[in-house]
Amino acid sequence: MPLRQSFALETDHLHFILACMRRGYMLPFFAVLPLLSTPSEFPGQCESLTVSETSTIRRVRRPVPKEHVLHTIHAVAAEMGADPGLLVAIAQHESSLQPAALHVLPGDQRAGLLAWHASTYSETRAKRYDSILAQGANHPRFYLAKLGKWRMTRYQGNKHWHATTQVGEHNLNVWTYGYGLYGMAPVLYVGLWDNHSPPWVLCDARIATITLVWALRAQAAHCEKQGYAPTTENVLARFGSGKCGRKLGQGWYKLPSLRSKKMDAPVRLGKRWPNESDRYQVLSAVNQRLGSF
Repeated sequence: MPLRQSFALETDHLHFILACMRRGYMLPFFAVLPLLSTPSEFPGQCESLTVSETSTIRRVRRPVPKEHVLHTIHAVAAEMGADPGLLVAIAQHESSLQPAALHVLPGDQRAGLLAWHASTYSETRAKRYDSILAQGANHPRFYLAKLGKWRMTRYQGNKHWHATTQVGEHNLNVWTYGYGLYGMAPVLYVGLWDNHSPPWVLCDARIATITLVWALRAQAAHCEKQGYAPTTENVLARFGSGKCGRKLGQGWYKLPSLRSKKMDAPVRLGKRWPNESDRYQVLSAVNQRLGSF
């Protein structure tokens, strides 16, 4: 499986997408009801996706026993050296501990579509970026062009990139939803795992949690370079808002897994299994943990 690019390059793009979400862009004509396949060996993993139209439901999930989900999160945390309480808190906040959650709020869908367009290859944009890059690093838009070209070519060759799902008379892009335990926007997070995977790979609790740890490590390092201490509070605020230095929403402090935690203490994300690690090896190690817990 190919090695993934650093999540740090997505920082500016993430800010842009979350800003669109905060402004409340709407797709008002429907919400969707997900029907996710659930293989027996890994409950909550969705290998295929179909949806049907509904007028009222924005977020529907097929329940998975929370004991299984917590078991998986703790196994990944133990293997990677991360704080399980931090990971559990994010899962509680984003999906109520449901790995097959499909996040279908209109603002999320609109932001997902914008992200998809920005990451879709275009000959016209490629020529424009190449023209800027040819002028060297002194060009005022050199680094923006470099980031734009990387982003645009990141998912080239992904056979799922133009996949849609039928909802009534409409074909919806499957990359516009948020997926899984942590409500991950697939354009931002799938490439951190494997840029040839489908977006619903994030419904596998093991993969989603491994990917989250890698993302949090990169986000914490990025914010630390800006002068923000890598505390639990700052890391959660960065994950939730997309920007370093934001205040953490009050809802986070009410989560059971955070009530006894010192929020201003240094966060523990571990160093084992860096992002360059072989994906099959890290999954094998996590599976062994799951068998021994």
